[in-house]
Amino acid sequence: MERDEGKNLVFGCVDPVNPLPFPNSEGVAFHIVGIEALALGYVMERASARIGLETISEFVPHDVQAENGPLYKLKVSESPLFWVGNAPNILIALDTQARLGRRGSLLPGSALVYDSTSEKVRPDQPRGVSVYPVPMEGISEKLGYPSAKWMVALGAVSKLFG
Repeated sequence: MERDEGKNLVFGCVDPVNPLPFPNSEGVAFHIVGIEALALGYVMERASARIGLETISEFVPHDVQAENGPLYKLKVSESPLFWVGNAPNILIALDTQARLGRRGSLLPGSALVYDSTSEKVRPDQPRGVSVYPVPMEGISEKLGYPSAKWMVALGAVSKLFG
């Protein structure tokens, strides 16, 4: 897969609105936290692999990370991967508890996508982090599928980052 100026590594698509500079050799690291992390992470991993990207993942179940909920680490790259890593480029928080528990893992230049349905006030924005509030639960409830907010998250991440 060739890279052009303005092309994001994530799913190999162009996104002129939110171009995020990711290192080509290291790939893009997603951390997905919340009850539906496994479903969202698995679909993102399979989609990435089907378009020819290298993937590596790790799932940490709820009973191990009880205070933060389940964690799905996914890294995608055009080059071979050997380690999923610890710091995410993109943190996808499917609930408030997960967002609060993991916000310390965000480094400058990374992005936070979170469910803003129950948030009355926008949360503190970590320095140098792009924050994208998405009413995931609200949208899934309006569609009649309240347990499918992970699908809303998938659509939002696809739209934001390509």
